[in-house]
Amino acid sequence: MKTVALFGGSFNPPHHGHFEMARYIHTALQADEVWMVFSVNRLKEAGRYAPLEHRMNMAAIMAQDYADVPLVFSDIESRENSTHQTVDTLTALKCDNPDTHFIWVMGADNLEEFHKWAQYDRIIENFPIAVVDRPPYTALAMKGRTALEYGFLKTNNPLELKTQECGWCFLGNPQIDISSSHLLQAIREGEPNFDGRFNEVVDYIKENNLYGVGFAPKEVIPFSYPKSLTL
Repeated sequence: MKTVALFGGSFNPPHHGHFEMARYIHTALQADEVWMVFSVNRLKEAGRYAPLEHRMNMAAIMAQDYADVPLVFSDIESRENSTHQTVDTLTALKCDNPDTHFIWVMGADNLEEFHKWAQYDRIIENFPIAVVDRPPYTALAMKGRTALEYGFLKTNNPLELKTQECGWCFLGNPQIDISSSHLLQAIREGEPNFDGRFNEVVDYIKENNLYGVGFAPKEVIPFSYPKSLTL
């Protein structure tokens, strides 16, 4: 059975930090693939949240530097009748891919608030979860309701998540000090140079007038990246 790590996020815009984290997740869990699940939030202002197709195009640009990581881009949250709730996303993925073992990946800040998620008990009782260490949230999460209520499902070996139907474990953190908000601020302030492939993402942002930066918007043309599979 194929093992897939589900790495969810807005990726708004995607940057090296996201892809270094995907590489780390792939290595730590020894997953066959890492699926970047693009979240959808229709409540956010258009100027602050780039359309899904643009975010996936920008991710495809970045992915060219990460050919060693078996990446898949998933737009399942945007599909018709989707509730955009994690429990429904995971259930749909599991139903559509019965021969795949999914591991949900989230940050320690999410674990702290996990008991507030819709049907959180159904998630943790039916899916293995890898929790990325994020000080100081990790210490708070360990005192939280979910960790206390489901402490009996915790393991210290991430590789056990590959064979378990449920359970949770902490992963380390490559500590990449990059954020989408800081990068967007730098772009708006006229920063001329960024690290590596992100310069192409900046060009894409300007060409498509995303985040209120650049020129007039144009028709979205999907970026072609043959080594990436989009589901």
